[in-house]
Amino acid sequence: MGDAEIAQADDAPLEVEAVEVPQAVSTEKRERVFASPRARKAAAKHGVDLTKVEPTGGQGLRVAERDVLTWLEKQPKAGLLTQQDVLDLLTKAGEASVDLPVRESVPLSGIRGVIAERMANSALLTARVTMFMDVDMTVLVAARDGLKMKADSEGWDFAPGYNDLIALAAAQALREHPYMNARLTADAIEHLESVNIGMAVDTERGLMVPVVHGADQLSLHEFVKRFRALIEQARDGRILMEDLTGGTFTITNLGMYDIKAFTPVINLPETAILGVGSIEQRPAAFEGELCLRYMMTLSLVFDHRVVDGAPAARFMQAIKSLLEAPETWVES
Repeated sequence: MGDAEIAQADDAPLEVEAVEVPQAVSTEKRERVFASPRARKAAAKHGVDLTKVEPTGGQGLRVAERDVLTWLEKQPKAGLLTQQDVLDLLTKAGEASVDLPVRESVPLSGIRGVIAERMANSALLTARVTMFMDVDMTVLVAARDGLKMKADSEGWDFAPGYNDLIALAAAQALREHPYMNARLTADAIEHLESVNIGMAVDTERGLMVPVVHGADQLSLHEFVKRFRALIEQARDGRILMEDLTGGTFTITNLGMYDIKAFTPVINLPETAILGVGSIEQRPAAFEGELCLRYMMTLSLVFDHRVVDGAPAARFMQAIKSLLEAPETWVES
């Protein structure tokens, strides 16, 4: 249908229908809007308020389809929502909701404010993909029990925990698969030289992520000593900014709360984050038989802009292999 036919259809007086304006619209608006069926159809399709459209049909008294399309062309193009856009939408939603009694109002500032901003940016800016993988931890559980006994007999300050062992396995896997130890810049993907493992820690001040720099170069005892010191400083409020920045990969563990698997949020500008679930006995196939084994589920969330699925899966397999064969790398 040509432009002349469209104009003729819009100017047909018998098809004109009046649209009632909702009471919520300002009294400055026209109380009744005359529009052609085509105009009403276009407005409904694109969510256009006809009261905002300047009519040109019927001597400037009736909205034609071309008026709706012209109005749409003049509107700013929709883009990626900014954090402020999201907050504005939440504010408007809150204003429109039922007035409910507030038990406590916690200011969105300090650490909580930083967390809110970083998590919102991560959710808006990354192309997230999550992979889940089960790991047989039976041998590692026995190895850790042996380390605890050795720590007691030799008077160590502390015995290695599962977080320490998982972090060291991840550090070795990152060294073997450097494309995961990366960050995205405006015009490049940078594979980073140093493997700096961030470990999420729950403190009274909120979630903090102390960073163990050069983790792939540390022995198990060195890593444990460094990580314990950072945890203590974070919980006491004495940690330095340099120990909270420069991470290249983050690990977060909710297994102690009986969480089996979850989807953590990438700690920008890093490429990925590893979620660690609970270690529990489950029926599993082992050497051709069904038996109870200590199993754990890992959740790898990665940015698909930086790495594809198959390489990310190979990285997870590397972590799994290390955890299932601790005798190859854990010091006795």
